[in-house]
Amino acid sequence: MSSTPRPVQIAAWLLGLQAAGGLVYVLAPLVHLLATGKHAGNEVGTSVYFLLLTAALAVLSWGMLRGRTWSRTPAVVLQLLLLGSMWTIYGSRGQIGWWVLTSLPSLAIVVLLFVPAANAWAFADTDED
Repeated sequence: MSSTPRPVQIAAWLLGLQAAGGLVYVLAPLVHLLATGKHAGNEVGTSVYFLLLTAALAVLSWGMLRGRTWSRTPAVVLQLLLLGSMWTIYGSRGQIGWWVLTSLPSLAIVVLLFVPAANAWAFADTDED
C-alpha cells in the first residue's frame, strides 16, 4: 500500500466533515415533523436519503484516510449527487448563495481527487498485476 497523497487526505477530511454536517440534514426534517405535528409526507424519506448519504460519506472518508483506493470513485459519484441535492434544496428556490456555499466542499473534493497525485495514487495498484 502506497502512502496516501496530501490532496486525498484533505478530501478525506472534507468527506468526514460533510458526514458530520449531513446529520443536520438527517435530523432537521424529523425535528420539523415532531415540532409541528404536520406530516408533509416527505420528512422521513428525506431523512433516510440523507442518512444513507451521510453513512456512505463516513465510510468513504475512513477508506481514504486508510489509503484504500476503492473509496475514490464512489466519493466522486456521491459528490456529484450532493451537488444535485443541494441545487434541489437551495438553487431551485432562488437561494443561490446557499447553494454555492454548500456546494464548495463537493467541488473541492472532486478537484482534489483528480489532481495528478491523486490519480497516481488511485491507479498505482493496477500497475502491479
